[in-house]
Amino acid sequence: MKIELSVNGGKVMMNPFVSELLAKVVMAIVSTLKGVEDPKKISIQIKTE
Repeated sequence: MKIELSVNGGKVMMNPFVSELLAKVVMAIVSTLKGVEDPKKISIQIKTE
């Protein structure tokens, strides 16, 4: 699994543990959603005001 995180347009470097943890948590949440089968690519954007 490969994961990239950017905040305010800048890439955030993560060590392998954090990278794997974040990827697995997101995959676990998404895979429980109805209508989602075998996700290959997930995109998330969070905007705060």
